[in-house]
Amino acid sequence: MHTNLITRGLVLPQGLREFVDRKLEFALDRFQLSPADVEITLEDINGPRGGQDKRCRLRVGNTKRTRVLIEETGSDLQRVLSRTVDRMEQALAKLHRKHHSRASRQPGRRLAMAADL
Repeated sequence: MHTNLITRGLVLPQGLREFVDRKLEFALDRFQLSPADVEITLEDINGPRGGQDKRCRLRVGNTKRTRVLIEETGSDLQRVLSRTVDRMEQALAKLHRKHHSRASRQPGRRLAMAADL
């Protein structure tokens, strides 16, 4: 997994990078998306004014062209990151189910059943 973490207008608290890496690795291993390219952009929208001003934008792609883009905003950076990765995992689960439901349909089997009639 290749992770590119971009920050704009804020400083990452100690240990947050490791937290994100562990959470991403767990989520992506579940769906066998290796190698995956992950880009996380963290920015402070309002600067020193405060409020719901932390934005996390996460993009995931791999060689099989799975692409997911998730964006989340909030006041606590760790919560915003955690919610973003959780939403990414839900989106990947949805894509995974969709792919497997298509794969389970077997056109040859339908033709054989129609020929039996």
